[in-house]
Amino acid sequence: MERQGERGDRETPPVTGTAAAGHWSLKGVLLGLFTGAVLIAGVPLGSALLLGVSLPGAAALVVAALFIEYGAGPVGVLMGLAPEYVLLAECSVALGVIVVMYAILDASLLVSCRWQARVIGFSERFSSSRLVTSYGVFALLPGVVIAGFYACTPVAWLFRWDRLTAAGLMVAGYVAAAVVTLAGTVGLLSLF
Repeated sequence: MERQGERGDRETPPVTGTAAAGHWSLKGVLLGLFTGAVLIAGVPLGSALLLGVSLPGAAALVVAALFIEYGAGPVGVLMGLAPEYVLLAECSVALGVIVVMYAILDASLLVSCRWQARVIGFSERFSSSRLVTSYGVFALLPGVVIAGFYACTPVAWLFRWDRLTAAGLMVAGYVAAAVVTLAGTVGLLSLF
């Protein structure tokens, strides 16, 4: 018969070794949430204040970027915001969402050792698949354009890819898509 833990869940031996040495601490989760909040709201709204950009327009751009990702560029330009500011705000929101998602996913591992063991088992089982070994973390570059960072961040987290590399590739793909979208919007608007 399995022993009941202090919180009522069945005890599973804690994960040790390199898997447990990850970013899974309450302090790390709180730091990630705070950093993400600063990137999502603080940088775009603070730079709007410093640059004299319309604060309601900047707030609307942040909300649009949270929902439609790089498709928020046309929204910002149509509101009369400078394309440079729109790109800065969009990228800051994207990076902030990635950081917050990593923090939330890490927090899920603090809930139970059994869940932690399942996630690590999944990661180890599928990390050796042909698709993952062929493309690896570089699949995030086009993946963020196709599926968005809401889908790519959990994939990068599950496969335990290096966070800086994964976030860098996701932001690079996001910037490329945002620049193309902004250029198309500015080009179309110049015709009218």
